[in-house]
Amino acid sequence: MTLGTLEVFLTVVEEMSFTKAAQRLLITQQSLSGHIRRLEEEYGVTLFERRPRLRLTAEGENMAFYAGQILRLRNDMVSEFADLSAQRTADLNLGISYMRSSLFSMSAWKRFHAAHSNIQVRLTEANTNTLLEKLQRGDITMMIGVDIRPIPGLRVIPLMRESLLCMVDRDLYDRTCGGNGTDVPGEAISLQDLGRIPLLLPPRGNRLRTAMERMFRSGVTRPRVLLESDRQDVLYRLVCEGEGAGVLSPMVLYDAEKGRLDVPENCRIFRIGEAGVSTVSAAVLSDTQLPHYAEEMIGVIRSVFREYEEALKRMHLIGRPEERQPAD
Repeated sequence: MTLGTLEVFLTVVEEMSFTKAAQRLLITQQSLSGHIRRLEEEYGVTLFERRPRLRLTAEGENMAFYAGQILRLRNDMVSEFADLSAQRTADLNLGISYMRSSLFSMSAWKRFHAAHSNIQVRLTEANTNTLLEKLQRGDITMMIGVDIRPIPGLRVIPLMRESLLCMVDRDLYDRTCGGNGTDVPGEAISLQDLGRIPLLLPPRGNRLRTAMERMFRSGVTRPRVLLESDRQDVLYRLVCEGEGAGVLSPMVLYDAEKGRLDVPENCRIFRIGEAGVSTVSAAVLSDTQLPHYAEEMIGVIRSVFREYEEALKRMHLIGRPEERQPAD
């Protein structure tokens, strides 16, 4: 048995397809099958049932558990060596939600790389639930997500609270809502006004859309949805062109280099109520001994989000999270 064979086996477990696993590993399906066959012959077990569909046997389930532990220990050993020698390279696998990857790549990575040029950082972009699964499997070292649910064995590090924003062209707002309210950043927009303006929203199933639907249901208001898109940058550009009111994360307005939120002069920005508030956190497994450089990465992430939080505070668009203890 080699560590490479275990990695091949775990890739098949993740994909639950020999064809997809071979494509992901850039090897032939014949070579992949050979790895699995040698593993079965060495331990005298059958790891997969092939009919009617591919699935793990009881022995395969045990092999997947122990293979994951072995590879995690290998990674921990490599990380320890990297701590001891600045000449030794190692990987730091960070999972991050899509919207926040730009903030990380602009600020956190530059600061971390300046002190740890021997550490290769690998970013995995996915939604929070997917990242949690990857963290528990040991595919990533740490993650940054939104409203991370408490799970035993998880250390959650709150970074900040973030409120959804409504951004709308001034002329469009005046035409549809009569110019109600004061032009002060951070003013809350009413459900009545939101119901009057044509909205540009993420599609159903998106976390931001779910928060909006919950708020509309509570106010018995039916929104006028003009366009749906998962791309916050697309919604932002359409808002700037006066096509509708966009429900956006403030991240789309944040300039990490300048440390401020940039709001176009032709637009007004409103805060959405408590239904649109979420907590951004980092998370690691509490039973994993992080190498020194990984703990330093957490410190860098804290500082980057602290600067982002201060920018939101200056525009009265922020609340501070309660510190959560690690789950038992």
